[in-house]
Amino acid sequence: PESIYTCSVMPCIKKRGESDHREFSKNGIRDVDNVITTKDLGVLLKKHDIDPRELKSEPFDSPFQNEGSSDDPSGMGTGAGQLFGATGGVMEASVRSVYELVTGTQLPR
Repeated sequence: PESIYTCSVMPCIKKRGESDHREFSKNGIRDVDNVITTKDLGVLLKKHDIDPRELKSEPFDSPFQNEGSSDDPSGMGTGAGQLFGATGGVMEASVRSVYELVTGTQLPR
């Protein structure tokens, strides 16, 4: 872990300060070393003349993807979790989670 540098790209600038909290580190090793916003990422791409539309497509390699299960055959996690980072996504994720808890059924993605 000491040789890993983690930079998170987040939609909210508040995450920068949150990453500094003591509870997000263990034995002096931070969970996240740096946070940039999606706007920061756009500025960096533009500064270095990188057009994302021209990048070669690569297979998705989520560290959270698994082999799938009866609850989640795709192995991609819940629809609510995928919505979390979008505008309004936290509320929609909450509503979807409550719906599933109450009805026992997942809403379609």
